[in-house]
Amino acid sequence: MKGLDISHHQNDAGKIDWGKVPVGAKGYEFVFVKCTQGTTYVDPKYRENRNAIRSKGMLFGAYHFADGIDAVTEADHFVRNVGDLQEGEIVVLDYETKVLKDPAAWSLVWLQRVESKLGFKPMLYTYDAMLRAYDWSKVSNNNNGLWAARYSLLSPNTGSWPFWAIWQYSSKGKVPGFTGNVDLNTTKMDLETLKKYGKPKATVPPPPATTKPLTYWDTLKRGYTFGVKTFYSSFHLGLDIICPTGSILYAWDDLEVVK
Repeated sequence: MKGLDISHHQNDAGKIDWGKVPVGAKGYEFVFVKCTQGTTYVDPKYRENRNAIRSKGMLFGAYHFADGIDAVTEADHFVRNVGDLQEGEIVVLDYETKVLKDPAAWSLVWLQRVESKLGFKPMLYTYDAMLRAYDWSKVSNNNNGLWAARYSLLSPNTGSWPFWAIWQYSSKGKVPGFTGNVDLNTTKMDLETLKKYGKPKATVPPPPATTKPLTYWDTLKRGYTFGVKTFYSSFHLGLDIICPTGSILYAWDDLEVVK
């Protein structure tokens, strides 16, 4: 399955004619778009590109280009600008800078910060030489997927990852609808599998069970009177209900289920 990644540079080369971009099994099924860079920059074509990709029925992804300043500040800048994401859409940290001694440690802070805000793990994009030069095990051990770049017939090194999820194999692709070069990507996964790296499907809570008012307040705790000393040698200040493991309990009135 093939995909693209773009930024405002493709728009600057000439307005993208999305109607001519081939989509589907004989074309491209996913596109990653630059959203932010550093602590202040926002790609001026981000929302325009995002809306066009969604309208084409292609899988959308957003990436942040790291400047290596402050990982938390850069992460928060990305989260503020990425906007609402749909099920399966992917977010990525694009790490290419050489200004840091330990890019993996910096990246891990960014990745975990974004995960804490968005509720799912971002991917990491970097290139073959960067994967060879540093120990990325702290990121791979955090289960962040790898998007690796190597412009060669040989697939990229995966470092401490068991496999790459996406391979960027060219920066000089020619694609109908684009003027100039476009980055080309491939994955061995089908679309539904690739979406598992993105925003998860919202979970629906179970419907409320039919509740019955409790009437025997003085005998609920194994025959002990509510509010008196029990075998715990303390006053019983709450209400315990003994039930089978796994039962779903719902509070009623102003009571609270605490465990």
